[in-house]
This record gives sequence, structure tokens and C-alpha cells, in this order.
Amino acid sequence: MQQEQVMLQKVQHYLKEANVSAPGMDQQLIDDAAERLKTVMNSAFNETRSTKFRLSMSSAGKPTCQLLMKRDGAPEESPGAAFRMKMLIGDITELVLGAVIQAAGINVTDSNLKVKIDSDGIKMSGELDLIIDDESVWDVKSCSRWAFDNKWKAKDDVFEAGDDFGYLEQLYGYSEASEKRPGGWFVVNKETGELLIRAAKQDKETMQRYLGNISDNLFKVIDPSTKFERSFTDEEETFRKKPTGNRKLGFACSFCNFKYSCWDGLTYRRSIPSAAKSPKMEYYTHINPESITQYESPVSEGKGKGTPKASSEKGKGASPTT
Repeated sequence: MQQEQVMLQKVQHYLKEANVSAPGMDQQLIDDAAERLKTVMNSAFNETRSTKFRLSMSSAGKPTCQLLMKRDGAPEESPGAAFRMKMLIGDITELVLGAVIQAAGINVTDSNLKVKIDSDGIKMSGELDLIIDDESVWDVKSCSRWAFDNKWKAKDDVFEAGDDFGYLEQLYGYSEASEKRPGGWFVVNKETGELLIRAAKQDKETMQRYLGNISDNLFKVIDPSTKFERSFTDEEETFRKKPTGNRKLGFACSFCNFKYSCWDGLTYRRSIPSAAKSPKMEYYTHINPESITQYESPVSEGKGKGTPKASSEKGKGASPTT
């Protein structure tokens, strides 16, 4: 049985026991988690947000265009009230899971360790979550149901292609900085409480590729002559396999806080061709006027196939709550 399967069984067994008895958690683990919570709460509510651009392990693998926007001080979308709560829920969930992992009998030999990586003289810092058996680095992540099912459970090629948050570069960076092998990720679904453990690839080629990504981003971002260029293009919208003539943002751009600075005239509105009662919202970069006529024709006398016309937001409008 592989290491990740054994660890997952231990954690699940411990949590099941907690439903019917008291499996026991060392008081020091509880105290450490409480101290971490204090740090999280102080950071969220008592510390001034720095506006100075700083590249860290957790951001080094993000799209280069996003990092350049941040470096150049481009106008950034202001998060809503839900964002702060979402971040807090994630932080609290992860610190509790970290304590559970240790209480379940997994040999965590170090945790919350600050490390630095030196890439050709350029230093970058970060804080790794766990070192297990004094030989492998592991990250603890919380996520939505969608990300749990469609990203973390996905095959390697899908997981790697969809890693727009730079989790792979982050883990391999921690591995390089700590001189431990990359273990993988403990992941919890914030909506259902489900757990999985995903092991990282161990081959040298993969490790060098993601460490190379870190170096490339570092040198591009610190070089003032590097000009902004989009890393992504918008996508053609189709409905029932036919193009609507509209174009919209893809997944990565939709979750970027610089999308309104990047895409002039961006329109956030309900999906134009959708006939659903509660259609999903889309970010449109171009709207074909004929698609409005075709898909949003008024419904007369309660009959017809059109959907009620939706209001649109141009410029710095509302964003979806994620």
C-alpha cells in the first residue's frame, strides 16, 4: 500500500473515532493550533495590508501576467465581504486538519517551517506546512467542492494544466529550499469535509520544470524592462456546439483580480445563450449583438424559447462569490 493511502486511512480512522468516542489529541497540538489561530486573526484584522509587491513561494507559480500587473501597480479588483470570510474559513480548516494529521499518528517531524530559496542570487521566502518522517514536504490545502472534484481528483495532465494558483511550483520550491523530497498535498473539501491525499511526482524532470518556472517568473518580474503581456487569450462561446459570436474569459482570467485592468470593456452578466432558470454568470470580452436578439427574444404571453433579458455590468462591476 502506498504511503498516501496509509496516511489517509489513519486520518479517516481518527476522525471516525471522534464521532463516537474520544480518540485523544495532545494538549500541545491544541495549544499550537490556538496560537496559529491567533496569528491568522491578527493578520486578518489587525495588520495593515502591504501594497508593496513581494514575490513569495506561494505566488511564484502564478501566471506571469498577473504578477506583472501586481508589480506595476495596476488597478486591482476590490474583494467583497465574502472574500475575507472565505479566506478565514480556509485558514482555520487547514490549521485544524494539520493538528488532526499529527493526532492521527502520522510522523510529522516539523511544521510551519520558514524557508528560503536562492535562485541565482535572488532570494525568496515561504512557509511550508509539514515535513513527514524527516524526508518529505507536504502542503495542507482546503478547497471548494468543484476544485476537489475537478482539480484535485483529476489525472496528472488535467491537474497540471489547471494549476493557475501555482501549487506545484510552491511545493517543489519548498522541497528545494528544505532539501527534502516533494511529498504532496493533504486536501479537504470545505463544503463536505471529504479528504484526499495527492502525491507529487518524484522524477527529476518534473521537479526541474517547476523550479525552472519559479526562476523564469523571478527574472521576468524583477527586470523592469519586462513589459506586460497576457499569458492567456479569451475563449469562443458556443451553445449546443455552435458558436454564438461572443467571446468570454476562461477559468484563469475569471478568477484574476486584474481582469478589468487587462480586458478593456469587460462585461459581467448572465450567460447569453443559456435557457436555464438560474444561468451561470460570465465575463464577456465581446458580445455579438445578434446573439442578444437570437437568444434573448422577449417571451410573449408566457410562450416561446427566449429567456428574460439580463442586466449587464461594464467596467468594474460585481464579481461572482467563490
